[in-house]
Amino acid sequence: MTENQEVKQEKNQEEKQDEKQEKKISKKELKRRRRQERKKQQQLEKQRKREERERQEKERLKKLIESLSPDRGLPEIGIVENYGAYGIVSSKWKTDRVWTPIKDLSPKMEGQEIWIRGRVHTTDGRGKIAFTVVREKYFAVQCVTFIEGDIIKPMINYISKIPNESTVDVQGTITIPKEKVQRTVVTQSDIELKVRRFYVVDECLDHPISVPDCMTKITNPKWNEKYQVLDKKLKLNTEKEEEKNKEEEEKEKETEKTKGNKKVVKKKNITVGLDQRLDYRVVSLRTPTNQAIFKIQAGVQFLFRQFLDQRAFTEIHSPKLIGIASEGGSDVFEVGYFKEKAYLAQSPQLYKQMAVLSGFDRVFEIGPVFRAEKCNTYRHLTEFVGLDLEMAFKEHYHEVLDLIGEMFTHIFTTLQEKFKKEIEIISNQFEYSPITIKTPVVRITYKEAVNMLQEAGLEQEHLKDLSTENERALGKLMKIKYETDFYIVDKFPSSFRPFYTFLDPNDKNYTHSYDVFLRGEEIASGAQRIHNSEMLEKRAKELDFELEQIRSYSECFKYGSVPHAGAGFGLERIVMLFLGLPNIRQASLFPRDPYRLDP
Repeated sequence: MTENQEVKQEKNQEEKQDEKQEKKISKKELKRRRRQERKKQQQLEKQRKREERERQEKERLKKLIESLSPDRGLPEIGIVENYGAYGIVSSKWKTDRVWTPIKDLSPKMEGQEIWIRGRVHTTDGRGKIAFTVVREKYFAVQCVTFIEGDIIKPMINYISKIPNESTVDVQGTITIPKEKVQRTVVTQSDIELKVRRFYVVDECLDHPISVPDCMTKITNPKWNEKYQVLDKKLKLNTEKEEEKNKEEEEKEKETEKTKGNKKVVKKKNITVGLDQRLDYRVVSLRTPTNQAIFKIQAGVQFLFRQFLDQRAFTEIHSPKLIGIASEGGSDVFEVGYFKEKAYLAQSPQLYKQMAVLSGFDRVFEIGPVFRAEKCNTYRHLTEFVGLDLEMAFKEHYHEVLDLIGEMFTHIFTTLQEKFKKEIEIISNQFEYSPITIKTPVVRITYKEAVNMLQEAGLEQEHLKDLSTENERALGKLMKIKYETDFYIVDKFPSSFRPFYTFLDPNDKNYTHSYDVFLRGEEIASGAQRIHNSEMLEKRAKELDFELEQIRSYSECFKYGSVPHAGAGFGLERIVMLFLGLPNIRQASLFPRDPYRLDP
């Protein structure tokens, strides 16, 4: 019996058995089984076709790779041409490409073939040639594509139409042009990139604002006026400032020319309003200036942490959801906390004191601070980054002031030394001037500050807080008298300091508290804290402050305390004043103010 005959016999036997079974089961059950069988056969057929398609695709790519010239396309990922779009990058392939940051490109690399990734800043097609400026952070290079060999006219047309802000990959050879590239944004002006391949990683589909327009130099930010606090006209300018003001007035007059009876005003660069910049923050943050601002902001945090870490401070993280207002004020955000009320912390004040009493002795924190103040000014935010420190001292709270002065001398001098490139970029758009700081840091008392203002003909009472105008005026007076932009004012009046501030034993109208100033504006407040439980209860009673609501804090001083003092600084304000920015929102990644919760 042959093999086929055996198979037929087995099949016949199976069919007879199936017929016997079919007689035993109902017609309904029989239909169900047949449906299942058909479905199974269909699934097997789909799988067979899918496997066949995958096999054919592999064969196609294999033939493509074998046929492609190494000077065209990207065979390893199946791209035929030396230009085009990847499509969605879904992590399906890897290549052996080596990427070079644009900042590292230099004439020493002449003749080297490299890959870069960046954003199209501008592109300019001129017949058989295309000039494309590709930007990465605040570095940019000019890429030149011209018809030669595998570079064809359709490639020039394609590159010329790529929208600005699209992300691209470019392969090319570094060449040295006869003359430096005359484009302001191009930082690597000594070289050009002769394009070999040009691919779009992701195309920009919309331009709500233009990055080049966000880069125009700002000398008189009229778009910032809604946030400005009006100043009194003070005759406190130095000779240099007066000369500068005269020069600016003359320039403004020169912008107007007369043609017959018509007044013609010179066309000015387009400047994008501050609100627009904040509405489309993801786009405006791409400017070299903004990239540099936040590099410096990161530098301030790093130097603050580094300095304190080297002096035996411990970094802590205090809670931001608290059961009572941090300092007993009304400017707090109330939030629901299950069936109770909670508040967003105004500062880590009470907790950093408790940490010192816990035996840490020296602590610092970098974290968010929330203030429910309806102050829509150029220097206020409802949420900012606080740089806080607290430390036990041995004999006198001036030990803390000495440390603060030394710390900021270190921070500002290091920023000016290590971040020269970033400062140069920022000064191309804003009027930056280097910080002048004395060593040791200039320190005066509040009484001395008031006397200086009164001698200059300004109204200021001894036991009242400084107005914004008088703060600025004091800054100018300090610059004239002491030639410094950074100083500390000590022994503030007790009338506007918190209940836990230590009173001056020689004059109860004043306290062991201080403010730190930069360019005539406050960047920090601090004080020696009351560290005796009886004294704390007495002071709270005098100010009608109910200690019962912060019993966990006040009770700590009964467990054995140490004399201590500290201060809290606003990161964004430090950066704003150090760089001379017109508005604190420019020093906040996604700022929050009374009218902004998005983005």
